[in-house]
Amino acid sequence: MKFAFKDSKLEALFLRGEGIESLPEHVYKRFLFVMQNIVDASDERIFYQSKSLHTEKLVGDRVGQFSVRLNKQFRLCFEIHKDQNGNIVYILEIVDYP
Repeated sequence: MKFAFKDSKLEALFLRGEGIESLPEHVYKRFLFVMQNIVDASDERIFYQSKSLHTEKLVGDRVGQFSVRLNKQFRLCFEIHKDQNGNIVYILEIVDYP
C-alpha cells in the first residue's frame, strides 16, 4: 500500500530511527510493526481485519481519521485518501493519550 508522512520527524523515525529516544522502546517497536503492516497491505481492509491493530475511526475534530493502538497510551493516527491509482495512507502523528 502506498503511504506518506505528513510529519517529517515521524518519517525520520521510521526510515532512520531518528528521535527514538522520544518514545519508550516498546512503543517504537510497535510503531515499526504497524508501519510494516501498512507497507505490506494490499488495501485498507488490513486495518479492519487485523484485530491486533485495534483500528478505531476517530470522531469530533478528527472525523475522517483513524488510529491504531501502539499501547494503552500511544496511538498512531492516519488518514486514508483514494485517488485514481488506489489508496494512500497519510501517517499524521503519534498521539499520547494520558
